[in-house]
Amino acid sequence: MHNPHNRGNRFKFESWWLLEPTCTDIIKKLWEENSGDILDKIENFQVGLRKWGWNIKGERDRKMKNLRGRLVKLDGIDREDEVPKEIIDIKLELNWEIEKEKRLEDSEGVLKTDRVEMELIVKDYFEGLFKSKRVGNTNHLLSGVHRCVSDEMNQLLTAEYKEKEIVEALNSIGPTKASGPDGFPAIFFQKFWHIV
Repeated sequence: MHNPHNRGNRFKFESWWLLEPTCTDIIKKLWEENSGDILDKIENFQVGLRKWGWNIKGERDRKMKNLRGRLVKLDGIDREDEVPKEIIDIKLELNWEIEKEKRLEDSEGVLKTDRVEMELIVKDYFEGLFKSKRVGNTNHLLSGVHRCVSDEMNQLLTAEYKEKEIVEALNSIGPTKASGPDGFPAIFFQKFWHIV
C-alpha cells in the first residue's frame, strides 16, 4: 500500500478529494500554514495533502468494510422486524459512499444526480469564479512610487484581460487530464486558485 510519508513517490492530487467536505478547508489551512520559499511551500503543501488524502481514504475504506461486514452479519441471522430495516439502512449508506462521485451539491445545498443538472452546477461555479469584482480608482496608491516602466511597457502590463479569453483557455484544459509536473491537475487550480 502507498505510504504518504514516502518522498520517493511522485505527488498526485486526486480528483475524488474534491468530494470530501473538508477539502477546501484543509487546502486553505495547509497553504496558509506553510512558509518559506515557494518551492518549499509547495513541497510541504503536497506532503500535507498526501497525508490528509491517505487518512481520508483509510477512513472511507474502513467505513465501507464495516458496512459490508454488518450486511453479512445481518444476512446470516433469522429475520426479525428490525433486521430488514437495518439491512436497507446499511445498503443505503453503503450505496451513498460508493455513489459519492456521481452527485453534486448545488449552491443551495441540494444534491443533484442528473447529469444535465450537474453540468449546470459546474458551469455556474466556474462562471462565478471568473466574474470580475471591480475595484474603485487606485491611482492615489501609486502617487509615491517612482516610475521605472515606460508608457509603452505600462500599456502592455496594465492591459485589461478579456474574460472570454480566460474562460476559453480554462475550458480548453481538461479538468482531470494529465497533471503538471507538480502533480496538480487543472481542476485543482480551477477550483482553488483563490486560495493558492
